[in-house]
Amino acid sequence: MPSSQGSDPSVRPWRLLSSHGLVLFYIGVRQDCTVAEISDGLSLTPRTVHGTVGDLRRAGMVNVRKVGRRHHYSVNYGAKAGHTVVPGGAELRHVLRFLINRTLVLLDEDEKQT
Repeated sequence: MPSSQGSDPSVRPWRLLSSHGLVLFYIGVRQDCTVAEISDGLSLTPRTVHGTVGDLRRAGMVNVRKVGRRHHYSVNYGAKAGHTVVPGGAELRHVLRFLINRTLVLLDEDEKQT
């Protein structure tokens, strides 16, 4: 994933979303995914993803479904966003809808070009 640093070594690298935000967004785009898929897709260790997904589950933002030995995750769009920047504790569906829909359109366009 590209960083904000560019070619200037004096600029500290940063990301727009935290690990929790990235994982939540990834699950929203790729519903019913596993820890291995999230780890691969975001270049995070499985241990980091497992801990982050656990935090999101405890916050009620992620649902889990067990299939065989694997857990599959999906976003609970009815959960509150849980951040003071989001007025009135808006539901995740309102916070993530545009970003996820736009990403799905872009992914679809990329697939059609290949």
